[in-house]
Amino acid sequence: MVLFQFVAPHARPHTRATVAGRHGSPGRRTVFGIGPLALAAGVAILLPAMASAQTSNSGATAGAQAARSARAPDAEPGASGVYAFTGFGGFSPDDAFSFWRGHTRRAGAGAEHRFGNGLLLQGEVEWLDKPDSRGDRTSFLPSVNVGYEFPGSRVRPFVSGGYTLVTGNLALDYGGGVNVRLAGLVALRLEFRDHHLYFDEPLDSYGVRIGVTIR
Repeated sequence: MVLFQFVAPHARPHTRATVAGRHGSPGRRTVFGIGPLALAAGVAILLPAMASAQTSNSGATAGAQAARSARAPDAEPGASGVYAFTGFGGFSPDDAFSFWRGHTRRAGAGAEHRFGNGLLLQGEVEWLDKPDSRGDRTSFLPSVNVGYEFPGSRVRPFVSGGYTLVTGNLALDYGGGVNVRLAGLVALRLEFRDHHLYFDEPLDSYGVRIGVTIR
């Protein structure tokens, strides 16, 4: 394609300058523009670059989505609640002391807080009745416990343990159970708990509890 015509400076006015062609035939001197060539070259360079950039962006987006999918779900909010229980149990060994023997009845209440990561903090007081024991048949067992509650939509198992104050001495307590959601904030509470007492001989006061948790 001819963009413009070049006229030799020495050409006479009103005459066309002609030069001999490669094979001796006269021909008009023309200069071919570089614009189309540059445009074609630019397109040839930009198209692969744009395709590569699009592929990289797609890969980065897919990678980000995969990372979000693999990320652990956000922890649920913490919650505080109260619970109350009653139950029955006994001692082991049963004949070590005359004033801690036979079967037992128990009841109590407590407050607890579950953090978003499942960590559980509990404080409670248990009333312990010892009808087969001599002397003082009633004891109060305040406890402070740390535990963990497993996640679940309706059924939530838990374990906990800590310290109990018994007649001026520290004892250990541990146990576990499950909260079964009934409706709204109310759950059925089933639990086994043991208090390991330190007297002249070690003594365990164990019991099965049934109650409710409101959280």
